[in-house]
Amino acid sequence: MSVTPLVFAALLLFFTHLGPSVFGIRDPLVRQYGVRTYRAAFVMLALLSLLLLILLYGDVQRSQYLWYPSPQLYRVPEFVMPVACVLVAGGLLKRRGLAEPELVGIHQISRHPVLWGVVLFALSHLAANGDHASVVLFASIALLAGIGTLTLDAKSRRSAPGAHQQMLATTSNLPFVALLFGRTGFRPRGLLGPLLAGAVLCAVLWISHRWLAGVSLA
Repeated sequence: MSVTPLVFAALLLFFTHLGPSVFGIRDPLVRQYGVRTYRAAFVMLALLSLLLLILLYGDVQRSQYLWYPSPQLYRVPEFVMPVACVLVAGGLLKRRGLAEPELVGIHQISRHPVLWGVVLFALSHLAANGDHASVVLFASIALLAGIGTLTLDAKSRRSAPGAHQQMLATTSNLPFVALLFGRTGFRPRGLLGPLLAGAVLCAVLWISHRWLAGVSLA
């Protein structure tokens, strides 16, 4: 199968995630059907579009390359994925509220750890797979997750401007920027859970990689 259906699936993925806000239909839908119904429908459509993209990716013959992966590029996910797993696991363990006065745990690194973990996952696998289909899949996921960090910031700015400004003063969107520029101090308290959960997630993905992706890492 050619890469064209995969491109359309990627466009569908972007539309299901961004279309309601871009075209101004989110608020009317929420008013008509309620926020719970809207969120349930949104999650279902988003998951279905992502599943369609993944299924089509599995059917594309990877015979055309933008770059040919080298042994060095194959090793990129090995170094990046542990960090990605810690960000995702840590962000899922504890969500930071806008009004939290003290910044601890994974949110010292980024105020959007889950999405940046997804970005790192996608970019590391993009580097290790230079074929057209992989570029469409992983670049789409990375771009969508990156845009997601900006839309979440915009949402918090609209809903709670004061708390949002306080959050900007002590956190960073890009990982480690707030720590590097001294906007927050390093506090190891709260990092043990994300590190342990990230290690477990990384081990599960390593063991199940052959089943998930058809490539054994052993």
